[in-house]
Amino acid sequence: MRFFLCLAVSTGFAAGLQNHPVVEVYLPPVSGSNIDQVFIRARQIVGDVYSEIGFRVVWRAAGSHPPGCKTEPLHQKIVVAVLAATPREIGEWAFAYSNPYATDGPCVKLLMDRLRPAIHRSPLTAGYLLGNVLAHEMGHVLQGVLRHSETGVMKARWSAREISSMPNERPHFTAEDVDLMLRKLGSETSARSAFAVVDSIVKSATTTVAPAAANLVAIAWPMPFAPP
Repeated sequence: MRFFLCLAVSTGFAAGLQNHPVVEVYLPPVSGSNIDQVFIRARQIVGDVYSEIGFRVVWRAAGSHPPGCKTEPLHQKIVVAVLAATPREIGEWAFAYSNPYATDGPCVKLLMDRLRPAIHRSPLTAGYLLGNVLAHEMGHVLQGVLRHSETGVMKARWSAREISSMPNERPHFTAEDVDLMLRKLGSETSARSAFAVVDSIVKSATTTVAPAAANLVAIAWPMPFAPP
């Protein structure tokens, strides 16, 4: 019942957008044990997260990527890079980071030296985590600002409980998240008018996590994950 309610609400919101925003993502190929399946799952998660708010994600081959990430009316191009080693200035528990202000080169970067051990520990959980990580970093680019929400996809820190529950309890965008994205993309549809609709999606499709959950430690993830 919850699934059908969420589907009906999200479909109603999507129908409210006269022109659906399109996000082209240029993702380089990554090979290795279990990695292909993890990235397939991650792409599915990203597509689901954004389709819920009326955005269409189109995956492109990295070889055809533009010189940088580009914003046009109702259209965003996001170039993703895969780094073999994490830069020293990046936080200890980040698996990726983004620069929404970048005009040249990739604006989202995945940290493979951190992702590979996570994939080895739990490929299933890693696929869901990577999908939400990608959705989170893409969210920064689409909003055009480095900020976080108190809950959902754009939350600053996910607890170990939230990460391990991602296969069954997917995070969602808040109304403010969607508002910022649509404003940056120049949509004539105000996300503020859909505030109650997006809130309904979040409330109907998620389960409240107890405050103590932030202190739990999952087997696959030694510490709560903090997206940049």
